[in-house]
Amino acid sequence: MEDTLVYKVVPYGRLKIAPEPLLTMLSYQQHQYDVPEFGGLVAGRYLLDCDDIVVDVVTVPMEGDIQERYFFRKNANNHQRLLEMHWVQSKGTCNYIGEWHTHPEPIPNPSGHDFDQWRKVMKETKTDQVSIFFIVVGTEQVRVWQGFRKSGKIREIFLE
Repeated sequence: MEDTLVYKVVPYGRLKIAPEPLLTMLSYQQHQYDVPEFGGLVAGRYLLDCDDIVVDVVTVPMEGDIQERYFFRKNANNHQRLLEMHWVQSKGTCNYIGEWHTHPEPIPNPSGHDFDQWRKVMKETKTDQVSIFFIVVGTEQVRVWQGFRKSGKIREIFLE
């Protein structure tokens, strides 16, 4: 897999997953049968000169998360505290971008529960951003969905 993944964002711009957060997410791939799902929050920078978004940070599973073979629910308070720490350290440039979790399949497909949770996140998240991104890490591929907060629609975005 490449060092950086770059996805085409609708209607323009790109979502770039930098090497460190990408390697972190890949380190949680569910290759063994008894490994549960993992996940967390995604944060990074909105680049002013080109409409691109760079994922710099992902939170990782922590105490209070619920993890099962086919299910992950983060402890929102713990992940939020870590995200706020990154925001302060970056002087306000490291912002919430979305969520990530793993699936125990080569090409990950979101479940109905995933879509329900994503719609809930889009509705309840306090942010000015138009879109929230949802990354699903399979055993062979990483797929990304862009959720449009105003319309509630969710669509897959693809590698550039």
